[in-house]
This record gives sequence, structure tokens and C-alpha cells, in this order.
Amino acid sequence: MLLFSPYRNCGVKALIHWSEIALHTVITVIIFEWANRQGIAAEVFALWFWPLIFFGFFNSVRFVAEHYGTPWNAGQLAGTRTIISNPMNSWFWNNINYHIGHHVYPAVPWYNLQRLHVLMLPEINRQNALIDKSYFGVFFDAMIRGPESLRQNIMRNEKRNAKTADPVSPTISNSTFLNN
Repeated sequence: MLLFSPYRNCGVKALIHWSEIALHTVITVIIFEWANRQGIAAEVFALWFWPLIFFGFFNSVRFVAEHYGTPWNAGQLAGTRTIISNPMNSWFWNNINYHIGHHVYPAVPWYNLQRLHVLMLPEINRQNALIDKSYFGVFFDAMIRGPESLRQNIMRNEKRNAKTADPVSPTISNSTFLNN
């Protein structure tokens, strides 16, 4: 199942995408062939391959949860989502779960993203940006709904936007969190 629009990866973009996958595959095969000849294939597999699969899976869950079902053309604030999960998750990912703030103010260091989120809440609410409580909840929703389409995305976000009001909120200076 593809979790990205096949129409977004056409032509040169598709060639680059599939070339990267081919390069990763070739490098992996070369490493395992070398390790096998050295008699250390089992060790390389245990120390490199399993962590690669494990952390690759969780990074994919994180990426999908932070971007799936958000309006593609709504800009940095409403075009992503923040996941308020648990302190361990925030620590493991260096607060990147406060993803809206990361997109809007990418120069803010990781240790200020949670404070930035609190200050951005009025604007997040005004623009009806997404905040969820579970990476896996959003990821499993994405698995059930399948690949996004522009039509599906527009309908979902129109329905969501119809449920909210438009309160006024202040803006935030980009320099507020850069060096604190």
C-alpha cells in the first residue's frame, strides 16, 4: 500500500525516488555480502538490520501521523499536525511531536518546541490545525483509509473546518524561542 500520492512522484521525481530505493538496496546487499565473507553476517544482521527495521518503522509511523489527512495547500500551520502523546515519546523524538511549531518556526530548538506550542495554541485553534493524542491512532486511521487523494483530503478538511469558529489570536515573533 502506498501512503503517498503516486501523482506527486512523476517524471524526474519518480526517477530520483526509485533510484534512492535501488541505491539503498544495492548498499544493503553489498554490506551483507561483505559481512558474510568475513564470517560476521549474523552480528551485522543483529546490530544493524534489526535496529534499522525497528526504528525505520517507528519513524514512518511518526511521519505519517504528523502529515496524513492534513490540507496539502493550507501552509505550514494547518498543513501538519501536532501529536500530544507522552513525555517518553517527546523525549525520544526531541519534542518533534510538537510538529506544527516545528513547521512554522523551524529554527526554534527542540527544547523550546513545547513552550512554542503553548504560545501558538490560539492561532492553532483559529486555523483549525490538527492536534491528536496518539501516533498509532492516526497511523492506523491512515492504514484503514488508505492513500490520500486530493478530493478525499478536501472533503475531510471541509467537514472538520465547518465544525469550528474563527476566534482572533495574536501572532508570535520568530525570535521569541531561538536562543532561550
